[in-house]
Amino acid sequence: MSRQWMYMADRRSKEFMDGVHEFIEAAKKHKYGVHEFPIAPVLTPFQHVKPFVTVEDEKSLGTQMFNFHRWYLRTSNDQEKMFGVKYRDHDFFRGEEDFWVYFENLYHIYHRQALDASIITI
Repeated sequence: MSRQWMYMADRRSKEFMDGVHEFIEAAKKHKYGVHEFPIAPVLTPFQHVKPFVTVEDEKSLGTQMFNFHRWYLRTSNDQEKMFGVKYRDHDFFRGEEDFWVYFENLYHIYHRQALDASIITI
């Protein structure tokens, strides 16, 4: 269904009226269950010390993500909001450096949400 009719200045034109009628018919079909629309899963906001994923979703994680999730559950506490990672020169050829990873950013990785690009670039 085209939505161009919504932006027409002449509200009495045939194109505008046809668009309104088409929209009303689509709304009636939706009301009576003719169309099936996918329902997006509800994602709870990050809560520290709570699991990143449900028990059902944990079963479908890859080995390393599963192991890391278990490590997070064992080591997280109310004071720690991040952990340090050290990389060496042979990892990225930029010298040796430390950086901090926030658990909240990892939560978004587990749920494949948009991330701040600054956590990806080192």
